[in-house]
Amino acid sequence: MEVKQAFEYFKLLEQQFWKKLNESTVEYITFQGDLKPEDMLLYGEFGFALIGLKPSVLVEFRHEKVNILYLKTVIQPVLFALKEKTLDYHVIKDIKTPESDLNGCILIYSISMVTRLTALSNLLLGSPGFIPEDTMATLLDYPGHLPNSEKERPTMKSVIYFHNQGNNQELTVLTSFAIQNCEKDKTLEHFKQYFRACKDKLDIDLKLLMQLHHNRKKRGHVSAGHGRVGKHRKHPGGRGLAGGQHHHRINMDKYHPGYFGKVGMRQFHLKNNVNWRPIVNLDKIWTLAGEGVREKYKNTEKVPVIDTLQKGYGKVLAKGTISQPVIVRARFVSALAEKKIKAAGGVVELIA
Repeated sequence: MEVKQAFEYFKLLEQQFWKKLNESTVEYITFQGDLKPEDMLLYGEFGFALIGLKPSVLVEFRHEKVNILYLKTVIQPVLFALKEKTLDYHVIKDIKTPESDLNGCILIYSISMVTRLTALSNLLLGSPGFIPEDTMATLLDYPGHLPNSEKERPTMKSVIYFHNQGNNQELTVLTSFAIQNCEKDKTLEHFKQYFRACKDKLDIDLKLLMQLHHNRKKRGHVSAGHGRVGKHRKHPGGRGLAGGQHHHRINMDKYHPGYFGKVGMRQFHLKNNVNWRPIVNLDKIWTLAGEGVREKYKNTEKVPVIDTLQKGYGKVLAKGTISQPVIVRARFVSALAEKKIKAAGGVVELIA
């Protein structure tokens, strides 16, 4: 399997992986809905490692069983299908960072980078037991670093690499990280390198979004501006159409009048086709025969046949006149229309 095919295959398997997880597991690994599943997709990171940009990709789902399931259903099939074995994986044991415990996490790494990066080879050997954040940033090829003090925290910028996917131009995030203001130029150079490689090897137009975090001032205030428990996440107004006659009554009355309540009688076994009866008048009857048919039969003994039912009409009415004999086939014909057709020398045939 070629590089681009492996990238698409990984993306497909990852989407299937998320669909198979039950709701409670998804809620747990997305921090009770704080993140969305699409925020945790790793196919972009995998693609960067696949084309030699990233030394490694960290799979960290806060649940060892989910990590193993991801390994068996997503990582292993793709690595097995690769034409050239450029990537491998390693299950991390007893290693911590300042932010988290990596025990049970999976590291997808570039085989060629093992000899170049001492930190990567040490991690694969299981030492040291503690890895500083700057080392992790090197392993994952992030140009930014964590803030050294509280003064640096408000100046953090969120950096996102994304591309437009499909005809609807949906924005798809491929990777994201945080940087300081002083690291902006370094990040731009980093992006240019990624942009060129993705264009050549994955046929992706990579785009950059860099912005300040707007929620920095709300840190330390419990719900960060979203009220008390239960007022922001999940379904604060009820699921679906709940409350249509109660707290959503104004919306239903204004935009969906008549949604609730009974009207008239119920008709059991209602068949709408019984009442299907589109009409056509005699002044339009020749338009159903086709162009030139009327002139063709004008001075002959033969008479054309017009099947109104085949043309989508259920009944013939008598508006207008008819001066030339014609055989009219119809399901219903009014008495006056039949009289006019016969007066012109034509015939009416009733059909089911």
